[in-house]
Amino acid sequence: SILQEPSNTAIQSVALSENGEWAAVGPVSRGELAVYHLPTRQRILIPAGQHGRLRMAFSPRAPLLAFTVVNPRPIAPPFVWTSRVLLWDLNERRVFRELGVQGTPDGLSFSEDGRTLVVGSGTWVGGADVNEVSVWRVEDGSKIAGWKAGLSSFSVGSSWFAATRDASAAAVVAPGHKIRVIDLKTGGERWNVV
Repeated sequence: SILQEPSNTAIQSVALSENGEWAAVGPVSRGELAVYHLPTRQRILIPAGQHGRLRMAFSPRAPLLAFTVVNPRPIAPPFVWTSRVLLWDLNERRVFRELGVQGTPDGLSFSEDGRTLVVGSGTWVGGADVNEVSVWRVEDGSKIAGWKAGLSSFSVGSSWFAATRDASAAAVVAPGHKIRVIDLKTGGERWNVV
């Protein structure tokens, strides 16, 4: 089916639920995320902030959408963007959990069982290098682990992050056009290639 966003809205990102019932559309400028229930064609607007790139991911097991909200860029040191990842309950139509992350969240990936969320975040501002791949428990919003990603400055803001379905490893783009695979349990490097 065709979903139509207003013509003055630049669509930045889309996500589709595993069961095909929900679609999320992230516009650039309005500070809202549109979520569609496809069987009924109902459209729900969710406030999502107005700064940075909007990233989204549906849980493969629960009626749950994770999406990013980036706070405004700071103008004084330490030049760290404090951002949030919100977990939205599709049935109850509310945010039920909030995760605080450093940098700009550029990637979200649920584990196959839906219990874990992996977040890739990074920023390069005023020479500050803030980048991390973090692992979160969905049930209580606790941070299980966080590992420095070692990103290339050219990779921030692009598709620099991917995680395995079991949330055991993540691939990142590192300086020198290198790809690193990080073990998300130990933080060690499993593999790299130039």
